[in-house]
Amino acid sequence: MRRSTGLVVFLALCLALAAPATLLAQGFVEMELPDGQLHQVPVGGPAATPDRANAPEEFGTSGIFAWQGAAAFRPDDSTTVYDTGSTGTYFYLYKTAGSGWFVAPFEVPSGAYVTHVRLYLNDTDASNGLTLSLCRNWVNDSTGVSPGADCPWSVTTTGTPGYSSIALTPSTNLLHWFDVDSDGTDEDVNYSLWVLVGGTTTATSFMGVRTLWNRQVSAAPASAHFTDVPTSYWGFQYVEALRSAGITSGCNPPTNNQYCPESYVKRSEMAKFLAVSLGLHWPY
Repeated sequence: MRRSTGLVVFLALCLALAAPATLLAQGFVEMELPDGQLHQVPVGGPAATPDRANAPEEFGTSGIFAWQGAAAFRPDDSTTVYDTGSTGTYFYLYKTAGSGWFVAPFEVPSGAYVTHVRLYLNDTDASNGLTLSLCRNWVNDSTGVSPGADCPWSVTTTGTPGYSSIALTPSTNLLHWFDVDSDGTDEDVNYSLWVLVGGTTTATSFMGVRTLWNRQVSAAPASAHFTDVPTSYWGFQYVEALRSAGITSGCNPPTNNQYCPESYVKRSEMAKFLAVSLGLHWPY
């Protein structure tokens, strides 16, 4: 198997690492999820919604869900007092006093493409509502000076939608290290979710936030690191991504300025590809 073909097969196998599924009627499959239980999961067609991944993957570029319940959020200041609902709404958090801002970390891998950030809520208060914001804060990467922050994405309820949801649609890659404020210096950038709860009753409350994101292969660099994989080569982007991730270092040590894209893959080489890409290790 040649190196280029072998890597394509390897990536395909990674994308196929999903739980076994049993096909059911009306566009659903029965699948064992990480909780060890069988669940009916939509597989497409009318049963699936545009912002909903059908089968979240641990690896690959398929859509991945991340859930943060209301319990993951803490008040922004000590003046905020909160409680949870009664029977049937235990998981809905509402404010009884204070500013009403609640915050939680927003953690996705650097470069992840974030499609939807959806807040599940209850709003029956005509005078008050809820706001969901995705914010970022940063500091100089090497010195820790020049802190800054902003909230590029925000959405607020309108009217009295009752039990419903509102969603942010960033549709962008979130990076953790770049020149966010255009001052010529790279910053460490972190992200967080902010929920503003208006009113002081269960009429304005929220259950949690669901995020849909996916990994992406990094963009191709301007120049080639391997002399035998020029920028015009069909697999240039993918070979460079493997090199940047440390999965491959080259095929002609110690120089390692070649990749040998048309050579055969040895079992020892495939062992490195798999071990590094999957982060395999011996547990203590």
